[in-house]
Amino acid sequence: MHGILDAKGVVTKLNEYDITPNTMFVSWSSWHFDLSLLREWLDAEGHHNVLPNNKRLCLLSKKFRGNLERTIGKDCFRGCHFPLILPFVFPLLFGEDHCLTGRNHNALIDAQQLALMAIMFVDLCKPPEERVV
Repeated sequence: MHGILDAKGVVTKLNEYDITPNTMFVSWSSWHFDLSLLREWLDAEGHHNVLPNNKRLCLLSKKFRGNLERTIGKDCFRGCHFPLILPFVFPLLFGEDHCLTGRNHNALIDAQQLALMAIMFVDLCKPPEERVV
């Protein structure tokens, strides 16, 4: 569907994809701002308990940041934090030749990159002998 959706249209789409208050969301942002705004707008439009609360949101960049700071320090990159913007990190982990590299700022591409980053993160949380990566 192309165009603008009203609140009822958004709820219909969320229901089509089985999004419930128990759904776990993953985001590359450092805040829960987008999910909070959407939830507040839907509430204001009379659609309550459609989206999960902020506790069901994994801010994946914060997880990567914490691990990087533990391993390489807080100011290893020219005296600053290592840049964790998706267009910078994705090619480092998946290579310059990956079909999604260099195609950011498109919602579908960014979501596909985020999905791969989440899969990699889960794999890296396993003991080394159990990892697929």
